[in-house]
Amino acid sequence: EKSSAAQDQAGFLNLDSLTKCLNSLDLDHDRMEEVDRLVECLTHSSQCQDSSCNLPSCYRMKVVLLHTKECQSQEGCQVCAQLVALCCYHARVCRDLGCGIEYCENIKRKLAELETLFQN
Repeated sequence: EKSSAAQDQAGFLNLDSLTKCLNSLDLDHDRMEEVDRLVECLTHSSQCQDSSCNLPSCYRMKVVLLHTKECQSQEGCQVCAQLVALCCYHARVCRDLGCGIEYCENIKRKLAELETLFQN
């Protein structure tokens, strides 16, 4: 069973916040390369079970992922907002039905809801 903090955390994945997130994803080429690197790091650390992984970025991303699961702030947390933005960037192109990246499945579901809203 998920903790109440994890259940509450899913609340920041509402349609308004997702729309803002998607609108902020218009990136220039240099920034896009950095975001792609971060998505690679997120992908690795979401799947890595090695507690002594040699990649420094793996440990840092695991700390961020743990933070978002335990964060009590419903709005205004920059760490959570940045992770969700990164997950949004990833989810827009992810076609993996069993994706292990945190929030990817929920974001894809919300994106489908947004698409349905805009089509009507």
